[in-house]
Amino acid sequence: MKVVVLSFIWLILVVYIVEAQVFTEILGRSTPSSVTVSVLFDQDMEAYWEWGSSSGNYPQSSAKVSLKKDVPLETDLTGLAANTAYFYRIRYRA
Repeated sequence: MKVVVLSFIWLILVVYIVEAQVFTEILGRSTPSSVTVSVLFDQDMEAYWEWGSSSGNYPQSSAKVSLKKDVPLETDLTGLAANTAYFYRIRYRA
């Protein structure tokens, strides 16, 4: 009689789910040369904005600011030309 020993190695997979930062951003108070951005994050952040007149090319940027969780912050994007389309993005990290 043959005895067969089966052994099983169990793998334990740990998955960390990292939630994306949730934020709200509103543009307002536009003038021919500026627009105000209001932003609210769900956690403390450091951020700045970049903008320009073509997608993917953002030659202008704001100063870095510290944002506190659930405290709105307003900043102005300046140096805009009237009747010109602009693209912008926010860069942030916790």
